[in-house]
Amino acid sequence: MRAVVLDERLSVNWVEEVDFDVELGAEFSVVNGCRTFGDEVTAPSAMRLKGLDLLLEKLAREAPDPSLMGRIRAISGSGQSNFLASLFIGRFAPIDATDACSTNLFNVLDGDWDDEVLGIVMGVKESSQIDATGNSGGVKLRAMLGDVGKDGGKELGSVSPYFVDRFGFSPSELLPNALTTD
Repeated sequence: MRAVVLDERLSVNWVEEVDFDVELGAEFSVVNGCRTFGDEVTAPSAMRLKGLDLLLEKLAREAPDPSLMGRIRAISGSGQSNFLASLFIGRFAPIDATDACSTNLFNVLDGDWDDEVLGIVMGVKESSQIDATGNSGGVKLRAMLGDVGKDGGKELGSVSPYFVDRFGFSPSELLPNALTTD
């Protein structure tokens, strides 16, 4: 996991990283940042959370300019987009189009959740199971999933107080939806 801090001219200001194998490998039993069980390969979510915390701690502690964290004006990244965005804003972030596509519940051509697939996921196998209002069970799942964010530049909200207090981010910083899925 790596943080690259750029200035307003897009010049590299500071780089910091966490090597999962070296810094967290023993705690999470990972090799190359993963656990392997036969054909199954996983990366523990708790490791990613601890890695992010460690990365930001190192960035705040070791940056050449102590005011660096308070001057950050945008955060972008890849890998589990709304997961990271939700962490940074301290509440659930809307699913963006890249994450929606990876669910196989999203109809790429229509740009919306696929009601038929949502109904199947919710246990509807036949059209006879659709109620009088046309509800196939997918309505409930659609409501749980929420709207899909299709504007990668839309501001999601302010950085959560946790990151402000712990790492010195600006409390007025607005987080753009610039965190994409992997």
